[in-house]
Formats: sequence, structure tokens, C-alpha cells
Amino acid sequence: MFEPKYPKGHLNKLIIGNTKNNIGICTLWSPPQHIIKNIKNDLFAIAGQLVTKNQGISAIIRNCLLHGAITDIVITGTDLTGTKQALKNLIAKGIDENHKIIETENTQIEKEIPLEAINFFRKNITIHETDNITNEFLGDLCKNQRYANENEIDFPEHEIEIPRTFPSEGILYNIREKYITDAWPEILLKVRRFGELKPSRHGEMQELHQLSVEITDEDTHNIKWNEDFTFSKEELENYYPQVCTKNPLSDVEYTYGQRIFDYLGVDQINYVIDVLKKDLSSRYAYISLWNPSIDSISHKDQPCLTALNFLVKDRDKLNMSAWIRSNDMWGAWPSNAFALRRLQENVAKNLNLKVGSLVTNSMSAHIYSNCFENADELIKKRKMNYLKKDQKGDLVIFLSENKINILHKDRGGNEIGHYEGNTAKKLMNQISLNKLIGTTSHAMDIGMELQKAEIALEKGIEYKQDQKLNFLTSGGKKGYYIMIEGGEGCGKDYQADLLADYLKQKELEIISIREPGGTKESEEIRKVLLNKDYELSPITELFLYQAARRDLNDKIIIPSIEQGKIVISKRGFPSTYAYQGFGGGLDLKIIKRESELATQGIKPDILFILDINPELGLNKEINPDRFAAKGQEYHKKVNQGYLEVAKMLPEISVVIPYQDGNPQAMHEEIRHHLKERLGI
Repeated sequence: MFEPKYPKGHLNKLIIGNTKNNIGICTLWSPPQHIIKNIKNDLFAIAGQLVTKNQGISAIIRNCLLHGAITDIVITGTDLTGTKQALKNLIAKGIDENHKIIETENTQIEKEIPLEAINFFRKNITIHETDNITNEFLGDLCKNQRYANENEIDFPEHEIEIPRTFPSEGILYNIREKYITDAWPEILLKVRRFGELKPSRHGEMQELHQLSVEITDEDTHNIKWNEDFTFSKEELENYYPQVCTKNPLSDVEYTYGQRIFDYLGVDQINYVIDVLKKDLSSRYAYISLWNPSIDSISHKDQPCLTALNFLVKDRDKLNMSAWIRSNDMWGAWPSNAFALRRLQENVAKNLNLKVGSLVTNSMSAHIYSNCFENADELIKKRKMNYLKKDQKGDLVIFLSENKINILHKDRGGNEIGHYEGNTAKKLMNQISLNKLIGTTSHAMDIGMELQKAEIALEKGIEYKQDQKLNFLTSGGKKGYYIMIEGGEGCGKDYQADLLADYLKQKELEIISIREPGGTKESEEIRKVLLNKDYELSPITELFLYQAARRDLNDKIIIPSIEQGKIVISKRGFPSTYAYQGFGGGLDLKIIKRESELATQGIKPDILFILDINPELGLNKEINPDRFAAKGQEYHKKVNQGYLEVAKMLPEISVVIPYQDGNPQAMHEEIRHHLKERLGI
């Protein structure tokens, strides 16, 4: 079987012309369809953008060499990132030993493309620049010259190299959790994923600059314990006095508690309590653990915890912020966070206030290399809470008066804002402008919901927040789409007919169809596909099936279900996965893409797969068509393909084992699942 390799890349962004032509058109950042709208298709081989230096230029090299006859690249359009000069430098100067284009910043050709292939590309390619591409200009460049056979020069696919540290803000990271045990893995993840690798006097470490962690609900007298903490409950209880009292330790220079409660003769905690008792709005409730006359001169025994700040919110909650110049997030942060929380609880109790949030601000939040492995293991155990409560409130989305509406509600459920628009993008702009969302997960969720709302508005279907769109609804009516599938001889036609008769007895309107077929045009395609006199490759079969499927979908399936009818289909898109994919060896990604285009993404409400032994099924075929004649090995793959489809679509699939000589039992099982799943 021949499966074309050319072209590679995002096929939906490439325009294919005359594959025998020698000209490639590079439109840089400009959309190619705009640039070549007046260009004849036979005057170029391929046209596409070049927006990135690395992957983009690598794709050009791959496609030119796969094509084997592209000798001229015409560059035109708008360049926003220097890709034009990078491509020109490649042709003129080549690459260095690191696969980087010489004298070009931030460029690296994929390592899977060898140096000799890159030089072969440079030797055979000529660059042409123009601001006004015309048919005449291209006509003068046309030639008939091939330097390699089509699809002959190919290389392994590019493997993504995972960096040791990922791009990020660079400074000021935020985490908000209820409990210290939940915040800790999130801290470790941020440091390990985004932290800078650098040396220190204690060995290599990974560091974030300014990490703020807010803890909202921790109760140190009723801790949500984590067995991975590097200390025991007893050790934590023994540590509390080092922060919460002025008691000294014989083997240390000083404790945090000494600097908080009795430093240079000042009890700073009593000072804070006195200040806030006099004025709950005071901004003077501040504690410093840093003594410039000592700590700014000597680098020995400087405190990591440098300051505490207390503020009262809503006149009944005490918030406390801690400033830490250097913080070991694996070995020190959890115990210090618990101790600081205990201190906060003690002050709140003295003031007769509720305990608010604790915020630790770590100027250098780091993990040392000898703890990397432990941190990574703990990160793997973390449980993702996708939709955490957003303190900025809830956004309720609904459709009204042909517009998308958003009601902004505070945490108490009070309406505090109303926004409306016709598109998701306009409303996202309003949300962003007014800072309505406080968490990434909430933003992702609202983005999805607004896109769904826009689709529902456009198609005139019902929209309910946090529920799937039903594309098969209209005017309050809802039909059902039932599909029956299986290998040769499984009895799908008989079972479909039995089911149709059963449902008609319930006075339901039934539309029975078959694939390929069901319309005049699709039936003609069916004749071609099943004709034993024709030899068709799997890729040809794929496109014929999808053409027939789209015609049936548009003319019968969607209109029938929108009218409240029940459609029973003998075969559908799963057959293409089973026969052309698993049986014929076609790439499942190609089948998925083409199937979604043909079906418009619509899937059956329930898919019955009749599972039959291929040998038994083939023996039942009296007049085998072109597919039934392909033999047992082919049909074993097809049968396995159907079972894989069931795994791919577990939410709609029901596998019914074939019962030889007992079709009624199979029918009863189908009826059982139909009642259970769809209520009919």
C-alpha cells in the first residue's frame, strides 16, 4: 500500500498546487490564501507560511527533499519575526556543529535532519524575493528538473526535547490552597518545573524568585497530615516553641521566637497585639527579625525569616504575612508554615479575632539537588483539584435575546455584574478587562463554556452551562441516533431490522439507513466500493466512504433527528477505523480527521458492536463482496479494530457477543442496553 509522506506538517495550513511543479511559495506571516488568490494552481507545487524559525524552516527542508523537485522558493508577504532572513542565512551560510543557522539568533534545525541533507537542500534551492507575486513571475521560474525521487529522502519525526526548566514569569509566583499539605506539592511542582538551576554553597539547587503561598483554612490543632512530611507530629510539636515562645535552645545561636518575643529587649508580639487592640485598621502591626547592625555586616547565622506583618480584614479576621529571604521548600517550608500558622492562631486568640489567611513570601524559594528525586515522587502523588473555588466569584452563562449573557456573582450569590455579547472572544475581552477571574482553572472552564455558548447561538441549539451541547436538538425535539456495527456475517442487518420493528410497535418514527448508501448519490458510491472487479487502495476507500457519509449525514441523519425521529444505521464511521485503519493499515489520525469532517463531529447516542469470530462470520457470507473476499487475516485485524473502537468510545459503545443460532437473545440484549442508556 502506498501512503503519501509528502507534504508534512499542518496540512490544513498548506495549499497544494501542481505536485510536478518546482516552485514553493513561502508567505511568511501572511495567510497564503490571500497571497495566491489570483495565482494559477499549476504554477506552484506548494504554498504555506513561515512563522517560526526552528520548526518552520525544518518543515521546509523536509518537504522540499520529500518532493524531490522543488528548486525555487519564492518568499513574499509580511515578516514579523525574522524568518525570512533566517531562511536566507541557511541557504547562504549553512549551520554550525549544533545545528544552529550561522549568524542567526534563536534558530536550530531539527537534529533528525542530518548535515549532509541540509547541505543537499542548500545546493538545490534558490531563493527569490518579491512584493508582488504574479503568474508571469512564477512562469519564468518553472522548470522540469528533479534531484530526488518523490518520498525518497525522509527522516525520523522530530522528537520533542523536554527542557530541565520551562519558560515562565521569571518572578512573582502565586499558590493558594486551604491546607499546607495541599500547597506543598504545588510548591514543589512550580520550583521543579520553572525554577532556575544554579549553584549554591550547599550544592546545585533549583530556585524561584518571590513565591507567595496563601493558606486559608489550616488548623494546627487538627492538621490534615501528609505522610511524606520530613518530620513527625511529635517533632512538629517540639518545633512550635522555637517560633511561638522566647525560650532559648542551647545548641543554636538564637531561635525565631527569641527575635519575635525578646529581641533587644522588645516583645514584638505584645506590641502587635497592643497596636491592633487600639486600632483594628492599623498598619503598624509589623515585626522585624533583621538587625542591620549585625545581619547586614555578618553573613553568619542571618535569619531566613526576616519579617511578619499583621492586617485585620473585615474587622474580624487576622491575616498574617511572613517574609523569608531564603527558603528550602522541601526541607523547611512545611514545618515553618505550621509554626507560623500556630503563631498567627495565638495572636488571633488574644485579639478575639478569627484566623484569616497565612501568606509566606519566599524571596528565594528553592530545592537542593539531593532532594530532587524525593520532590518528584511527591509531585506524582498530587491530586489535581480542577475547579477550585474562585474568590472573585462565579460567572453564570446563558443565552438570551440572541446574545451570550454573563452574570457575575460574588461568593454569597449576589449579582454584582452583567455582561453580554455575540462572540466568546468579545466576552473574554470583557472578563479580562474587568479582572473577573482569579484562577487558571476557572479561566479555562469559562473559555470552554463561552465557546460552547457561541456555537449554540450560531446553530440555534440549546445551551446549558456545564452540560454537553446536543447538536441533534431543535425546537425542543430530540431524536436518537443508533448505530449497529460488526464484522462480516455478524447479522447487523437482521438485528437492525428487528430493532426497527420493535420500536415501531412503540409508535416511534424510525428511519433505517445503511452505509455506504441511504441517498441516491451514496448508493452509487456503494456500488463502486463493493464491486469485486475494482481494485481500490485503502486511501481511495477512505475518501469514497467519507463522501458517501457526508451526503447521508447532511440529507438524512441530521434532519431526521432534528425532527425527533430515531435513526437506525447499519454501519457508520467505526467501520472506516476497523476496515481501512486496522485492516488496511491507514493512519488512524488521518481517519479521525476525515471522519470528523464527514460526520461534522456527530456520534451516535449508542453504538452496538456485534463481536463475531472472523472465521465463522466469513463462512456465513453467501455472496461475498469485495471486502468479504479479502480473507481471514484481514478480517482478524478488522475484528480487533472494532474492539479497539469500543475502547476509544466507551461512553457510547456496547459490545454484543455473537450468539450463533440465537439472534433473539442478541436482540433482547440490545433492547436491554437501549432501555438502560436511552430510556426507549
